[in-house]
Amino acid sequence: MMSRQSPLIRSISTALLLAAMLCLSPTGYAGDGDGGQAGEFLRYGASIRSMGMGRAYVGVGGDAAALYYNPAGILRLPREYSTYFMYFRPVMESRYAYFASVAARPKPDARGLAGFFFGPEAAWGGGFVHMQTDEFEHRTADDELLNTDFSMYQQAAMIAFAREFSGSSGILGLGFNVKMIQQGVDDGGGPLEKSDFGFGLDLGAQLQMINPPVIKRMTSVRWIGPFFKLEHLLPLRLGLNVQNLVPPKVGFGDLAEKHPTTLRFGGSYFIDKLHLFDMGRVTLVSDLEWMFDDAGKLFSWDRSGQRGVRWYTGLEVEGRINDLSLMLPRIGYNSADGPSRWGYGFGLKWTLENWTVQADFAHGLHPELANDPRFSLTITYGGKRDARYFAANGQTATSLSDRDAMLHVVSGYPADWDAVREAALLLADTLDNQDSVKIQRYYDLIGGPLRARFLAAKAIADFQRGQRASAREHATSASADFGRFYEASPRLMRDDDYLLYGQCEMIKAATDGAEAESHWLHAAEILGRSSRASLKRHFLVGACRQMLGQFDSAAGQFDAALRTGDEDAQSMRTLARLWLGHALLQIGRPDSAIATLTVLTDDHALPAPLLDENYPRYWTFGDKRVLDDAQLMVAQSYLKLNDETRAAAEFVKVCRFYPGSDKCLEAQNAANQLIEKLLNKTR
Repeated sequence: MMSRQSPLIRSISTALLLAAMLCLSPTGYAGDGDGGQAGEFLRYGASIRSMGMGRAYVGVGGDAAALYYNPAGILRLPREYSTYFMYFRPVMESRYAYFASVAARPKPDARGLAGFFFGPEAAWGGGFVHMQTDEFEHRTADDELLNTDFSMYQQAAMIAFAREFSGSSGILGLGFNVKMIQQGVDDGGGPLEKSDFGFGLDLGAQLQMINPPVIKRMTSVRWIGPFFKLEHLLPLRLGLNVQNLVPPKVGFGDLAEKHPTTLRFGGSYFIDKLHLFDMGRVTLVSDLEWMFDDAGKLFSWDRSGQRGVRWYTGLEVEGRINDLSLMLPRIGYNSADGPSRWGYGFGLKWTLENWTVQADFAHGLHPELANDPRFSLTITYGGKRDARYFAANGQTATSLSDRDAMLHVVSGYPADWDAVREAALLLADTLDNQDSVKIQRYYDLIGGPLRARFLAAKAIADFQRGQRASAREHATSASADFGRFYEASPRLMRDDDYLLYGQCEMIKAATDGAEAESHWLHAAEILGRSSRASLKRHFLVGACRQMLGQFDSAAGQFDAALRTGDEDAQSMRTLARLWLGHALLQIGRPDSAIATLTVLTDDHALPAPLLDENYPRYWTFGDKRVLDDAQLMVAQSYLKLNDETRAAAEFVKVCRFYPGSDKCLEAQNAANQLIEKLLNKTR
């Protein structure tokens, strides 16, 4: 695959822009921490990967731990199943455990109602969180110490469902989490033993943009346009999670408390091998969070019920060596007054044939505790849910439409570049080709000769319509792509590639007088590399030589063009004959010019047909008329032979073809002058 270093600066800038936008959002820091709040144990964090990146995760997902942060993230699994386990001891005699298991797209070919809930755009998951603190002393009302201790615990069971909705604007994942929360006292069957439970609901969303209307149009805006190209947009994933939209209420008697509602918005952005380096990835993450005492105040945005704004941010550097991936380092920061502000960590991932085993470690820098180490284990297994999974849609691998399947493949950029390239080409040519802006975005993503061919065709079409500025811009971009491809893989260039490359250089020459000669030379050189002797190739080379004033060489090329067996380009053959006559006239062979040109003027019935709409118009002949030019050159040829009588007669014939045209007026003036001269000779 070609190395594309040019987007490097823009990719890094885009990533920094994302982080800056989130960092510079209006933030007021929470005046009180999480400690003592209802449901505080659910804010300790479950993903060790997240803990190492400052506890930001709503825009990430991709493993079973995701349902804890954003249920929509469970759709991003690389394989069908993922199981996650984490255990640590927060303080003293406390212990905290989290277990989750997720199934992503379990029935790929399911349709109807079963397809909605279990098909290729659905995922299910379940999780369990348990926190317990032991060895509380049991005392009487008189403060007498008894011989038994008791424990206090909090736990939550969660069931999550997520569903994707696809379109050319992007892929939106929506999910919800139904949870039952229980807290209680374990006194071994003693008088203190009691418990209570409540139910809650979380909602989550993740969005990966592809061709959203506003951003799609911004691609063509000068200066900022490159930031919104697909190759820079696809690595961005936005996430939103509303925890406790339906808040649980748990407690004993009058002490029952309603859990606060939190709104968290975030994003992730990666810089992968196509942007930076071949064997790794840098992932940037950042979340903003608002907490409300009551869910109703979230919708009214009642700031009196808001506990401040918290910010979570971090990064992960991943290096890959064969089947082993090392996530080193992870580092992050959060502004919450919780267990830690700074955190760091690392991970090791082994990829086997049908299994991936990942071990993660994180350490939070607690302001009071000396150590806060945490470990987790993730096992991902089953059928792959990658680009190839969606690309196999033609073999009935999924019940998705071809268009939605290819959009899913493209959204996985650039994990499987070959599949992404094929999907983007199919979308551009067939499945999503109703909008020229979308088509160009797909070809921009593909790059290389495919993008060059598309831009070259657009440049030619623009030039034919007289849109010279646009034609030059597209021709310049196409030439640059063809040039890079030729330097990297010259043997893979097709004859048609050389012809299109040369035509782009010809358009640049025709629209730029300052460097016209160098472009004509370059075009002739490139066109000469094509090994196929075709009418088009000889005609285009001849045109370049003619514009350079190399009329001998031009005449040879036009003559070769007329001798080819191509029968499908009558307009080009007509122009080749016209310009052969012009070249012969310029090199002092007027008799040969007459023989060549009269084939056009004598064989056409009146009125003469115009040139085809699609003939390659690279300089004059903007009116698509040629017979008046041919007749005019016949007259000029007789004038070169000093046959003034015949020349005057031929000048008069010009107006037979296109009365009232500029050539007609020019010929009338020349004929009048010759007739006046001949009359003077007879007086």
